[in-house]
Amino acid sequence: MTTALVVTVLPGLAAAGAGAAHAAGTPVEVPSGPSDLSVSADGRWIAFAGDEGGSSGLYRYDPVSGQAWRLASVDGAVVAETSISGDGRFIAWARRTAARGQGWDPSSQVYVTDAEAGTTWLVSGDRVDGSAGNEGSAQPQVSDDGSHVVFTTRATDVVEGPYAAAPGSDVVVASLGAQGPSQPRLVSAEEAGVDFSEPTVDADADRIAFTRSSVGGSRIVLADRAAGGPASLAEVAVGSAPALSADGSSLALVRTQSQPGGVVRSATYVRTLATGSEVQADVEDKGWPLRGDSAAPVLDRDGGSVLFALAGAEGTELVERDVDLGTTRVLARGVDPSAGHDLSTDGAHVVHVGDGAVWVVDVDRPSEVGAPNAMWNPLVQRASTPARGRGYVLRVDPAVWEPLRTSRVERQWLRNGRPIRGATGLTYEITAADLGREIKVRERLRVPGLPVGVATSRGYKVKPDLARLLAPARLRVGAARVTLRVRVRTLPGSETYVKGAAAPQGTVRVVVGRRVLHATVGRDGWARLMLPRMRPGRHQLRVQHVGTAYVRAAAPKRVSLLVRQRR
Repeated sequence: MTTALVVTVLPGLAAAGAGAAHAAGTPVEVPSGPSDLSVSADGRWIAFAGDEGGSSGLYRYDPVSGQAWRLASVDGAVVAETSISGDGRFIAWARRTAARGQGWDPSSQVYVTDAEAGTTWLVSGDRVDGSAGNEGSAQPQVSDDGSHVVFTTRATDVVEGPYAAAPGSDVVVASLGAQGPSQPRLVSAEEAGVDFSEPTVDADADRIAFTRSSVGGSRIVLADRAAGGPASLAEVAVGSAPALSADGSSLALVRTQSQPGGVVRSATYVRTLATGSEVQADVEDKGWPLRGDSAAPVLDRDGGSVLFALAGAEGTELVERDVDLGTTRVLARGVDPSAGHDLSTDGAHVVHVGDGAVWVVDVDRPSEVGAPNAMWNPLVQRASTPARGRGYVLRVDPAVWEPLRTSRVERQWLRNGRPIRGATGLTYEITAADLGREIKVRERLRVPGLPVGVATSRGYKVKPDLARLLAPARLRVGAARVTLRVRVRTLPGSETYVKGAAAPQGTVRVVVGRRVLHATVGRDGWARLMLPRMRPGRHQLRVQHVGTAYVRAAAPKRVSLLVRQRR
């Protein structure tokens, strides 16, 4: 493809020699209004857009020397959406005519500049004659290894595909080389024109993530190209603003979150793609959500560190959260949110714009980090689960720990502070050894590289349950031989709002005159007693429940029995 006439490649940008610190040419002063920043993998180079003399240009900046090089200029438009490769050589960018924040620009085109060779290529050009595409292309992202560039397009002449009439934007990928970019290809020909946006790419473009817009909300789609051939697509999360880690293992995203009082905020999460687990990133050290709306997350190489913008009442801050160690730090205040920010792949450098200048923040890792924090301790309560034996079941509401990506919880039930052998689950059925004793649950959170976090519940004092005896107050029968049926129900001794209780148990004792009868209470609560032959007339029966270690005896009952005379 040829370079469009609207782009001027500045002279003097010949290929730099091996190990050269910067491209050949004359450095210039950092222009006014820098924006759309991106940083190389080690923080060595920064790409950005800037204005000088009324002309918008693409710049590459060396933060060590403080010098900048103007690599390309555009007429009647602006440079935007820069993305720099890991070694700082290739820079993808968009030429826009519409101002930022005004929606889709139908005339926007995507370019790639080779800073060492001094060459700029139009990537979103017509596949036949190399002229600008017939619709807009934008949001370029170059892979860390400089092998591919990914972008969105609504043009129908950029790639081959059966989607000429589709209204949505597609995600396309082109390979890069010394001779320029290849013909862009659809990431998924089967779903062309669906309206994809916000592409993000891992280090070698094996994985590409982007947002699928629909009536029901935005969802993030992951395209896996590692196997070769057509990419396999899968929806992996609800949200927007995806950002892949360089190794392709993690994904940062933004979604709305409801808070007390009906407040809805934008929150940032980090998702581990292999397991589907997520942790919230815009939280303070102890794990409570930060105030404000977070946006534009960026991940480091393996997703252990995430940078995001936090907009609050006093302006915008750049916040870094280490989701492995559980530390949160504000790295910059007074940030220009419209100018963009970036985090180097090694996680050691943050770039942003403030007060009209480019700022570089060196991120120092803390030397010592404390044990993980439990926001809420575990809570032991009565469960409604039926007991298998004669006791009742306790359950634990697990502790709420600060969000950490690689954590593992170990749980242990305790009797008077001592571990109960084999009791490590979410429920525990009491035994006779627990009666009168205090039951707790201790959780340990293990995170590689951190001290073990420990959280212990309040004690639950194990008491016998109560019983209630249900028997008829009066009983009329027409036979001398009578079967008496009574029922025992159990209920918790203290927590009457809990449904779960020990199974009905014990025995029922009936005194008839001088005779005493006994029957065992079944698990259904019923006891059946065959009374002796009785003369016609009225008889008084005393019915008693005899409890067990798990269930206290119920109050006795008197039954008035009327045996009618046979005719």
